[in-house]
Amino acid sequence: MDLNEAKEKASKCLGCENPMCVKGCPIGIDIPKFIKCIKEDNLEEAYKIILEKSHFGSVCGRVCSHDSQCMGKCIQSEKGEPVEIGALEAFVSDWGLKNSTAGKTGNKVLNKERIAVVGAGPAGLTAAIQLERRGYAVTLFEKTTEVGGILQYGIPENRLPKELMYDTVDAITMARMEVEVGKEFGKDFILGDLFRQGYRAVFLAIGCDNPKRLMVNGTDKRGVYNAKDFLKRIEYIKFENVVVIGGGNVAMDVARTVKEKGAKTVNVLYRRAREEMKANQKEIIAAIESGINVVPNSVVTDIMGNESVGMVKCQNNTTYKCDTVVIAIGSLPDLTILEDIKLTDEDLVQVNENGETSRENVFAGGDLTCRNANISEAIKSANIAVEGIEKKMIEYKRSL
Repeated sequence: MDLNEAKEKASKCLGCENPMCVKGCPIGIDIPKFIKCIKEDNLEEAYKIILEKSHFGSVCGRVCSHDSQCMGKCIQSEKGEPVEIGALEAFVSDWGLKNSTAGKTGNKVLNKERIAVVGAGPAGLTAAIQLERRGYAVTLFEKTTEVGGILQYGIPENRLPKELMYDTVDAITMARMEVEVGKEFGKDFILGDLFRQGYRAVFLAIGCDNPKRLMVNGTDKRGVYNAKDFLKRIEYIKFENVVVIGGGNVAMDVARTVKEKGAKTVNVLYRRAREEMKANQKEIIAAIESGINVVPNSVVTDIMGNESVGMVKCQNNTTYKCDTVVIAIGSLPDLTILEDIKLTDEDLVQVNENGETSRENVFAGGDLTCRNANISEAIKSANIAVEGIEKKMIEYKRSL
């Protein structure tokens, strides 16, 4: 998309006084305001408006569920022609990553309070850059050797080009924050260690690393993978006939990726109706159009074969021949490393309206507080926690 095309798309925006699109955006980006800047040829200001809420415009503009969020709320959607908000957000953010210095330069440390951010996925990176912008000394801890979290392995190239992902992450981490990779929470350090080192607050964004188990026979056979491990190792795995179990965006990502890499057959099995699939509808349609067989109302009862998988059987006795099965039914957090932090009935970390956990000055977000949080929800949770952290730091300084 070039500027003229972007302006043409932007011209459809009515600039509503009560913009429903903003209410539909989990992050709360001032959508009419940045679109107005596009109309006025002011991409720099449009980029800054997006950065106020999110440093992931190039990502969210491509992978968010716009039809059920901002675009779904656009008043023009009643006519079936909503403003293409996602495409415009991506256009502006791509331009900003290449041409603007906004958000890339470190801010002066104005506050003595040190903040630790644990986990360098979208939630952790958002908290780190937003706290840094407010003048706090931030240390970002990540257990792997690279920052980015799910952006590194969980979104295929067709949805998010790797170059854009790296540009987005680099623009955040080049700010004046300390980044420590290869440091695993619960193994290399615990909450007590961080407070003893002088950190005044901690934001936990460690995600969910424990895949949910599919309670059927055969999950231990050769050729059966959980989605996270499969996507990380996909370049080293041989496959021809693939069954993907699940109905979310990760399941669609796996299916489309293996199809693009040459799989002969790809069957996506989901236990409920098509309308109940959590995946973005555009992704489901794109998968079907690419030759992927999406089969709703398919409850897997058995993964069959000798040592290696050879077939999947469903409750209705339908069978699918395969050499690879990928289970994409979600993940859970490692609750054993959360110490005495209270959990909800759904085994999520319990937080108040400020994103603070039951342990004072410990905040949490992302998948820890919202089951299968998408990227925009992760960013929202981080922004809430940042505001909460700042409130606590102001209270602390007043008490001195």
